[in-house]
Amino acid sequence: MRLFGEEKTRYRLYKSGKLWLVALIGFFVLAIGHQPNQVKASSMATRTAILAVQPATLGQELNLNNQQTINADSPTSSNEVVVKCVDDAGNTLVKDTVLQGEVGKPYTIKPATIANYQYAKLANGSAPINGTFSKGTLTVTLVYTKVPVAQRTVNVKYVDEHGSEIAPATTLTGTVGGSYTAVPANVKNYEYVHLAANSAPEKGSFTANPQTVTFVYTEKPAAQGSVTERFVDEAGKRIAPDKMLTGQVGDLYEARPIEISDYAFSCVAQGSAPAGNTFINGNVIVTFVYK
Repeated sequence: MRLFGEEKTRYRLYKSGKLWLVALIGFFVLAIGHQPNQVKASSMATRTAILAVQPATLGQELNLNNQQTINADSPTSSNEVVVKCVDDAGNTLVKDTVLQGEVGKPYTIKPATIANYQYAKLANGSAPINGTFSKGTLTVTLVYTKVPVAQRTVNVKYVDEHGSEIAPATTLTGTVGGSYTAVPANVKNYEYVHLAANSAPEKGSFTANPQTVTFVYTEKPAAQGSVTERFVDEAGKRIAPDKMLTGQVGDLYEARPIEISDYAFSCVAQGSAPAGNTFINGNVIVTFVYK
């Protein structure tokens, strides 16, 4: 009976040792077959999840019922801040920017520089410019206003051959790179001949600095007009020699009757040019009737 009992005890120890051996082999197979997971926490920190098994509880971790418990350090949460840039009407001006960081970590946003726009304010309901990452997604909406485009100028001058201005100067305006066209003006008694030596071209583009187009004119010979003064009796017969008045076209003239012996001035003949008017290109006749 004692021998049988000793054999039973050795068998129990053998069985127990075999079970422990099987458990150890299973543990190493499990460790080899399951590599630690890597979890990307954020652009600021990347942590690797570590599978930790307590040696003191190995018998509990791998028991006869094949139950397995694995404790892993949780990775730090990674969350986003989306930065939008819009105009006053809510239209997107540039592509959205996405920031990532750990929950609780601070973030700071500097408004981007956008051509022809300037940062004005945060949109209603926007997350703050300076804040902390939180679980989920935050949206920071920056509102920009249009910057007026500076106007550039081209001055247009009209001068005679001596450089004296003969008509008021004009100014063309536009934006840098925009095209302009300057046209010679009609100036009374002058005709356009050429551009000044230092003039900007008649057609060109606006630049950052002012430009000047200078048109040079020469004076036209003054057009002459004439008025013939004629003196007749009531029958239309000439009773004195004609007289001639001359002057530049457009200037005023005034014809007057003269004293003629034995005659008295009566009136200006019907159909005659008026006694007072302006010279025209050509000749007119003023006829005075005497009786």
